[in-house]
Amino acid sequence: MEYGCIGKKLSHSFSKIIHNELADYEYELIEIDENELEDFFEKADFKAINVTIPYKKDVIKYLDFVDSAAEEIGAVNTISNRGNRLYGYNTDFGGLKMLIEKQGLTFKNKKVLVMTGLLKDKDYFYIAKKLKEITEFAVIFTPENPRALDKNDYAQILNEQGVETVTQDTIKDAYNYAVSLAKEKNMPLVILGSLYTYAYI
Repeated sequence: MEYGCIGKKLSHSFSKIIHNELADYEYELIEIDENELEDFFEKADFKAINVTIPYKKDVIKYLDFVDSAAEEIGAVNTISNRGNRLYGYNTDFGGLKMLIEKQGLTFKNKKVLVMTGLLKDKDYFYIAKKLKEITEFAVIFTPENPRALDKNDYAQILNEQGVETVTQDTIKDAYNYAVSLAKEKNMPLVILGSLYTYAYI
């Protein structure tokens, strides 16, 4: 395997479909047990992998380098093998920020509206802390996924970071409310969520 994703159960993952459609390499899903991790990383027979639940914290001890974001979060979701040295990163918020900035949006005066719903395996405390840097208002929903973080729990976490929230019962309700409010306030709308969210949109 050169590229892929490791986790305990991956039947829910869209990663293989996405990578194989968009990239020029083969991407594999590798389900492994806890007792197989050490052997997997001793061999390190890959160029780069993604890591999902429940191993985002467990893999850190096998790495030669962990970037500052992953170190602060205490979880790694991306590992690069360069010269037989393993480099760990967490891309959850960095990827979002890069995409926003690529669109030419700025966070000056926090004039950005965020619509968001997350899964429990995301590092939502860190994401909430970072969202405070770009917005003061968020529309929250519970994704249609058994691994979803409840909207009220997520709203409470954001409130504790100083972000005002409104909760909506469904993705459709959240989307309609957020679009309407963004138009009313003339604010860019940033939608943060899983593929289950984008499937609706």
